[in-house]
Amino acid sequence: MKNSKKRELFTVLMLMLLSLALMALIIADEAGSVPIPLDVLFVNIFLAFVGEIVIAAFTILLIICVHWYQHHPSFEALETSLHLFLAKKRQNIALKNAQYIAPPLQLFLWQTLYRNRLVLGIDPGSDMRSLSPHGWRAVYRNNTVYYVFELVMKNAPGQGEKILQQLVNQFITAELLNYGIDGLPSFYNGRTAIYLDRLIYDDVRHVLMFDVLYVASDKAAAALTSAWERDFPKAAAPEMDVFDDEL
Repeated sequence: MKNSKKRELFTVLMLMLLSLALMALIIADEAGSVPIPLDVLFVNIFLAFVGEIVIAAFTILLIICVHWYQHHPSFEALETSLHLFLAKKRQNIALKNAQYIAPPLQLFLWQTLYRNRLVLGIDPGSDMRSLSPHGWRAVYRNNTVYYVFELVMKNAPGQGEKILQQLVNQFITAELLNYGIDGLPSFYNGRTAIYLDRLIYDDVRHVLMFDVLYVASDKAAAALTSAWERDFPKAAAPEMDVFDDEL
C-alpha cells in the first residue's frame, strides 16, 4: 500500500517537472523572438514553478481526501442514499406513462376474461369497472412496470393459480391476434405486448389479483423473456406442428 502511494507521488512530481520544463521551453522560445530581460524571464519561470507546485499539492490533497472518505463510515451511507435517489428517479420516469397505459389495459383484460368466462370459470362482472373497483396499481420491479388489477370473487377459482394463469395468457395471445388492444400497440418487436406475469388468489380478501406486464420498451421485453424462461423452460418448449403436406 505504501509503495503504491510512493509511486503515485513520484508520478505527480514527474508530471510537474515535465510541465515546468515545457513551460521553460515555451518562455525561452518567446525570449528568442522578443527581447525579454533576464530578471523577467526568471520571474516568469518562478511563477510557473509555484503554479505547478500549487496544482500538484491540490491534486495530492484531493487524492488523500477521496481515499479517506471512501473508508469513512459515512461514505457507505452517502453511496446508499445516492443509489436510492437514482432508483427513485428511474421509477418516477418509468411510471410517468402508467396513467395512459392502465385504462386500455384494464379494458382489454376485462374483455378477455368476459369472452372466455365459461372456460375460465370466472365472473368478471358486467363491465370493466368490476376489475379493480378501488383502482389499479402500477408496481415498479425488475426495471419495468407491472399493472395490478383485482377482481372480487364470490367463490374461490375452480382451477389452480398456475393453470389459470396459463389459460389467461393463451386467451390474451388469441385476443391480441384477433382483435388487438384499443389505444395501444398490440406487439413489440414481433412479440405480443401483454403478458400475465402473476395470478394470485387472496383467500382472506376473496380477491383474484392480476399482475400484467405491458411491453413497450427493451427493459420490458427483457422482463418478458425472463418470465417466459421461468414459466416455460426450454426443456418443456412446445414442438412445432408438422402438417401432412410438409412431409
